[in-house]
Amino acid sequence: MYEYLTIEECKKQFEEKSKGAWIISEYQLCYVRSVDKEIWDYTPESKEFMKNDQQYLEYEKQIKEKFDRDMKEFGHAHFEQNPLQYKVKGQFYPNPELEKGEYIAYFTPIPLNKQWGDDWDDSPYEHNAECPYDDHKEGDDYVEHTIKCVYFTPKTLYCKLPKDWAEWGNSPFCVKDINAGAVAWLFNGRKAIYAGCGLLTFLKEIEDF
Repeated sequence: MYEYLTIEECKKQFEEKSKGAWIISEYQLCYVRSVDKEIWDYTPESKEFMKNDQQYLEYEKQIKEKFDRDMKEFGHAHFEQNPLQYKVKGQFYPNPELEKGEYIAYFTPIPLNKQWGDDWDDSPYEHNAECPYDDHKEGDDYVEHTIKCVYFTPKTLYCKLPKDWAEWGNSPFCVKDINAGAVAWLFNGRKAIYAGCGLLTFLKEIEDF
């Protein structure tokens, strides 16, 4: 499970005794990403069209039925586009997520050597790695855990992620190496925040970052 929190919401959890600050303090930094400035979405007119146009909806129904039929009979199916898809338009919009923060720091309650994510051993991490998994293996089973995802905006413009150290092209880092301490997740010229930083420590450090 992913729990998304602003800095203020995160601090509030520490103040609520019922939550247990000692539980939150066990969380360690394992991943940081910047929030996209823009997101792509269908225009309001297109959303209305896809919701109400009967011919478009009928095509969608036929495509789904054929897909399900092929999967059941052959075990695979080809993607077919709706003939009226040309009427559907999209565009980039300002990302409303930016109101919460320009970056998201991910914290895990399990040891860093047990925390993993897609392509965490591939570099450059910024073009390969995905967010941390919210489950981990214990014996033969996979056990779900909560990843706390904290929005924040640095006070200084000079805030670097590992990907920003590459003067030209891609960074040489993978998440596995970053979480092993090869480079800090965050650096501002005066301070550095490395993987394994506790959530409580992070909240204190980021105030002056």
